[in-house]
Amino acid sequence: MQREIPILSMNHLSKTFKKSGFDLRKKPIVRAVKDVSLTIYQGELFALIGESGSGKSTLGKLLLKMEAPTAGDIIFLNQTDQTKVKRSPEEMQIIFQNPESAMNPFMTIFNIVMEPLKALGQEQLSSEKQVINILKKVGIDESLFQRFPSQLSGGQKQRVVIARALVTNPKFVIADEPVSSLDVSLQAQIVNVMLDLKKEFHLTYLFISHDLQLVSKIADRVAVMYQGEIVEVGETKDILENPQHEYTKTLIAAQLN
Repeated sequence: MQREIPILSMNHLSKTFKKSGFDLRKKPIVRAVKDVSLTIYQGELFALIGESGSGKSTLGKLLLKMEAPTAGDIIFLNQTDQTKVKRSPEEMQIIFQNPESAMNPFMTIFNIVMEPLKALGQEQLSSEKQVINILKKVGIDESLFQRFPSQLSGGQKQRVVIARALVTNPKFVIADEPVSSLDVSLQAQIVNVMLDLKKEFHLTYLFISHDLQLVSKIADRVAVMYQGEIVEVGETKDILENPQHEYTKTLIAAQLN
């Protein structure tokens, strides 16, 4: 696979949080992301792996501009991010880990997927066609369009979350542990849907996961995150077959051996 066109770059990206406490003189510092520099290329599935608390989700929030970096720059689509400018749904979207918290329980499935298009101010008829199209592509039957999230199975809910993320045809998609709440058989189905749509819509994925077994099968490249730092990055096969960092070796020994 050729990787010639960068779609997103992080240059010395850091995020520090101050924990609140009773002693106002001493506020513990949490360095969630430490001096991360990475480049992701158009069309690839780039995996970010590490244990819970390693900083993966915080890094995703920085890219989505849900959090502002303490230091460093993000270059997306050849432009350096401006702090006060929000992400457009046409540029970047996220597939959340927990579909329950990602959907309004009082909205129908159809309206949930319609939301991003309304935010863009698209015409009603055009938007409805896009919603129908993407829901069918993720495997949601028309008989379910007017149902509410509570009336769907776990796998169906995750398909709806994927549909909402992709209905705007974004350039870049962050998938934050998108199948970790599902059983193994459903995981395979949802991942296959994501891969099919990636190919059809020429998507670029940042796939955040702790599951090396899954990442080994789907990722072009992988970065390993440990305590907020990227300790290793490279082709997936190279990283898994010849890990250099002790933390990577520990992960592989625990999950793959």
